[in-house]
Amino acid sequence: MNKTRTSRYTYVPIISFEKAQESYFIFDGSVHSVAECDSEVFRTAVRDARYKRFDNPATENLINRPDSDIVTRWYILNELCRLNSSIKLYPSEEKAMHRLPTHN
Repeated sequence: MNKTRTSRYTYVPIISFEKAQESYFIFDGSVHSVAECDSEVFRTAVRDARYKRFDNPATENLINRPDSDIVTRWYILNELCRLNSSIKLYPSEEKAMHRLPTHN
């Protein structure tokens, strides 16, 4: 029997890459694309959702980098879910816009 070591950080992604890439979120009163928003906006939104440090040192290092690509953002979104924190994602910019306080 072949036994492999697994890390406590190994898991099946909760959010698919495609969903992350195509999603939008609301932060600081504006709608942002996960794939295209400024890295500082994404980092600040993550810090707002997860006020404590990540328990995975690799994730903590990734979130502290000055820039992030979509793969990094996808990984971080999944880490948030794993830790029962999250950023509410919307499937389109239009749906996110309708959730802004000015549209209610």
